[in-house]
Amino acid sequence: MTPKESSYRKKNADGTSGRLLDETTVTLKSLDASASSNVTWASLELLDQIGVELQFLGFLCRREAKAWKTGLEDRAVKSFSWEACFIQNHFRPWLPEICLKMRRLARTDFYRGIAAITQDFVEKDFILLQDRLQELEKKVDY
Repeated sequence: MTPKESSYRKKNADGTSGRLLDETTVTLKSLDASASSNVTWASLELLDQIGVELQFLGFLCRREAKAWKTGLEDRAVKSFSWEACFIQNHFRPWLPEICLKMRRLARTDFYRGIAAITQDFVEKDFILLQDRLQELEKKVDY
């Protein structure tokens, strides 16, 4: 099982996993540069690995929290928007499939549980972000 976005986003004609290091990887590198993330990429090959993508999402969350704490509401709302966009474009298309595969192939309940929690958390977070973002956009013009 390959825990990389690029292998799930595009399928080969026979239904097998797509190729690694495609335009998804390039998009992620560009997004990371735009966000001025402090996420350290060991190599381009790891860029779309699920753990690295979760680390990037954590960076966005910390940036948002810091903006709220320092009273920079417009920056916090932008971070909120980035988080929702990242989940929509880089988790929702493939996370359900990899989590289902993890639950099927895991040899222990621990990994089955991690897969279920991860999928549930990311989906619920996205819904919360969307709802909150709509409220915030009414307050802040950015």
